Amino acid sequence: MDSNPLGLHYLDGTRDIVLEEVLRTEGIPYERLSVADALENCCSLVLGEVELSGPELDLVHGFVDEGGTLIALRPGDSLCELFGLELAREVQRDGYLAVETAGYSGRLQVLGTSRGYGGGRDICHLDPSGRGGIIETECGRGKLVIFAFDLAGTFLSIQQPDSKIGRAYDTSKVDPGLAGIPQLDVMRRIITSLILDGIPHPVPRKWYFPNCHLSAVILSGDQDGSDSGRMEVVHELVRNLKAPYTLFTTPRNQPMSRDQLSALRRGGMEIALHANFTGGPSFTREEFRYQMAKAEEDAGVKMRGARNHALRWGTVRMMPLWMEEAGLEYDSDLGLMLPEEGTQGAGYWVGGGLPYYFIHPETFRRIDVLEHPLTAGDDVLFWDGRPLQVDIDDPGWLPSHLHTESDGGQSGDLPRKSPPRTKTYYPGFRLTEEGAFDLARRLMEESMDGYHTVQCYNCHPLYLSSRATGEAYHHSDAFFRKTVEYARERGVLLLNHGEWNDFWRRREAVMYANLRWDPPDNTLHFDIEKDGSGDVTHMLPMVWEGKSVSIEIDGSKSSYCELEFLGETHAMFNLPAGGGTVHVEARYSPVHSNH
Repeated sequence: MDSNPLGLHYLDGTRDIVLEEVLRTEGIPYERLSVADALENCCSLVLGEVELSGPELDLVHGFVDEGGTLIALRPGDSLCELFGLELAREVQRDGYLAVETAGYSGRLQVLGTSRGYGGGRDICHLDPSGRGGIIETECGRGKLVIFAFDLAGTFLSIQQPDSKIGRAYDTSKVDPGLAGIPQLDVMRRIITSLILDGIPHPVPRKWYFPNCHLSAVILSGDQDGSDSGRMEVVHELVRNLKAPYTLFTTPRNQPMSRDQLSALRRGGMEIALHANFTGGPSFTREEFRYQMAKAEEDAGVKMRGARNHALRWGTVRMMPLWMEEAGLEYDSDLGLMLPEEGTQGAGYWVGGGLPYYFIHPETFRRIDVLEHPLTAGDDVLFWDGRPLQVDIDDPGWLPSHLHTESDGGQSGDLPRKSPPRTKTYYPGFRLTEEGAFDLARRLMEESMDGYHTVQCYNCHPLYLSSRATGEAYHHSDAFFRKTVEYARERGVLLLNHGEWNDFWRRREAVMYANLRWDPPDNTLHFDIEKDGSGDVTHMLPMVWEGKSVSIEIDGSKSSYCELEFLGETHAMFNLPAGGGTVHVEARYSPVHSNH
């Protein structure tokens, strides 16, 4: 079997880049090819929303007829006619996907326009229309799988929503009833499961975490002007717990000296940027640049990541592009949702916990900035629910005459579209520290036992230090301590933002090459090309056609651990740091191997 079992075909400059982001996040090997090239080499082809030419349609039909699997997003008339399906136009706007597959049972949100297809077998249903959301039909020895809903629109709308008030408080498009489910993480896995079902041999994939961990918690806090006295309390807490922590420092209100900030860095804290655009500074690229330069001068270190005070967002055209231009690698602004009435719990308000790259909404290129979604902040967890009034500035899109090539389409202050108004939010969950920890514990347990995603907590120094300093603020040090201790007890990986950013980028740089399936020996051969900066965990189906796997790396038997994932048992093995290429042989035999 050749080395490209999975082919991907979509057009540059289209929303179908989301397909590639799904495959990268799920860590499965693929090659982006033309239709003709892909069908020469692959077992399964993923096709974006493209119109195929007559010759390409003939190739695709022959590919499926001879045993290949075609996965197509909202195909048009030509492809439907080719496979004997009927196409109804728009059948549903937004709604849900009813899922009973890949180890998940329940509803997932879909946004955008879904199409209706007649014929084939429904794998998942659309709600409320009742039409097929994912449809499978056979042709010869192969099959066609159709995604009838707007997959790209769903991911882009949920992961990078715009704010109507210039802050992240109201950005989320997630149904409150589904906020406790990392639904985009789940949706990616359903897609991946259907893709891998079309490949007639085992396929390796990169796991989400290093060292065979099943979940992770990211810890940080916004300085918000906390002085050296408060920070020393936090430093002592973090040091005693041996916990990771990222401090997002406030350059426009920095009461600490460079020596004091350096002492925090020497003690293990990561220093990142906490830009503030409230209470005076204009929300401009120039102001952002100034605050970043000031933060670097204050701390004596280059900034690598940012979280903005009050989560000032606007549109995706602005902040991620400013960050990319400045050389920042990660952001952690999104993920909190404040209701306009009532209270809501913490959860996955951008669809999941795993990081993702921003996609430019016009050119549809990847912006080189990773979003680390927030799960909760201690201020939100403990606030008593008093109303918070926020000015509505609705920045919207800049007029075309303000776009310039040099600034990526942003220049100057943002024009108001309407007179200033206010909106009222009720931010507090009114939890005790024990109640907040119970919430964090539940999310960790669900993640460890099935969702395998990330919780990211913003624990402010103001609240972490208030018990020790005797100040009349909500305390969060007990919540922090219990969360850290329970994570260690359950084997949850603890990281700061810089460590998480480094791992995710390193993981993507690890590549599979030279995949070859040897049917007589039931052995999969492949190479793993890696750099020297750290370890990545890999996984394979533990059982294939009733035979169990044994794994050799560069000729030596490797141990592995078992994981129930996507309804199947997988063998997970870890490759430690070290550059170069290693060769893997995964042999499936009737004898269960020792591991």
